[in-house]
Amino acid sequence: MQRWLRLFIPVCVLALVVVLGISAFGGTGAQSVRKGVPKGADFLAFYTGASILSEGEGEHLYDPAQFSRTQQGHARSSLKYYAVYPPPLYQGMTPLLRLGYVRATQVHLLVQALLLALGAGLLVRAVPELDTWSRPAFWLLAASPFAIMNVLTGQCAGFWLTLVGAGVLLVRRGRPLAGGLVLGLLCAKPSLGLGVAAFLALAGQGRAFLGFGLGGAAVVAASLPLHGVAPWLAWVEWMRGPTAAAFWPIPERQVTFRTLLGWPLRGTGLQNLVAPTAGLLGVVIAAALARRAWRLPAGDPRWPLRAGLILSVLLLSLPHMLEYDFGLHGLALLAVAALLRQSPSRTGAVLLALAWLAPLLFPLSGRLHVALAPAALTLALGWAATRPASAS
Repeated sequence: MQRWLRLFIPVCVLALVVVLGISAFGGTGAQSVRKGVPKGADFLAFYTGASILSEGEGEHLYDPAQFSRTQQGHARSSLKYYAVYPPPLYQGMTPLLRLGYVRATQVHLLVQALLLALGAGLLVRAVPELDTWSRPAFWLLAASPFAIMNVLTGQCAGFWLTLVGAGVLLVRRGRPLAGGLVLGLLCAKPSLGLGVAAFLALAGQGRAFLGFGLGGAAVVAASLPLHGVAPWLAWVEWMRGPTAAAFWPIPERQVTFRTLLGWPLRGTGLQNLVAPTAGLLGVVIAAALARRAWRLPAGDPRWPLRAGLILSVLLLSLPHMLEYDFGLHGLALLAVAALLRQSPSRTGAVLLALAWLAPLLFPLSGRLHVALAPAALTLALGWAATRPASAS
């Protein structure tokens, strides 16, 4: 196994470096090597939103026509983006505007790769139960399939993984209020923040939950003086509209119970029932798992797996989560690895490997019309949850 990992890990790192190089420096001007796709892909949406805010047009941030005109002024794209996140994420991108689109994209992609490594390191340190497996676990997380997908899509998974890694590490080291405050910064992406807040509540982490509320409030408090209340009111109005309610793009890349259960039902009369049903099912499963984690001291060796299972089930219960944010399942994946170190199992190892590969399964999912990523993750989590209580 050790010889295999010594060969496999460099391949993973090399793959990430190559993809990063091509994404950041390939193509001509603002165009990537993929026809019709701008350099940095989704980063164009963040840059466009930052541009609209910097022009004092915050009230039009969520206007599709305004967004499209501004976007085309920065880079030609066959992909039509529009603002979906609250203002803080776009505000955080405004310092990059002075670099111009191409250089800003390159900086963003390089920073995200570094943050993914930082977040992986923090999360691995939060699971000392890995012991001698810590180093390979770090490399397999930092250069994982979801890291590659984040670089390809120009998303912000490095931010979120760093916040989760730092927050969980602080909680495990006896500083739950500070850990919760760091985790509360995830409110910049409310879907992730919602899952983490529910996780802290179900795990009985009262002080961390309080800290989370303070962190979320800090995000709003820091945002308002920058561009006022207008973009926030526009975001609330967008969230109340039909576009947000029907938002369910790229099903083959979604890692949710909603897609696992509901993809075959898209286009039928049952489609609107899928999201609430899947969400409720996930909450019920998470609540059942919480009985073993309720107020369990975070320093207990059993805590990473018990808490990680709750967090991952709640993330799977979200209405929307793509594979580039798969790193937030890192706590559960690392805990399953620690369980395998303690109690080796061929079945468990195969399921964990499939879960690790899950972010790259979307081409096959698209062909089969089966959501393979959430299926693989659910199988791995289910296997770990049914292990004897002494092991988990």
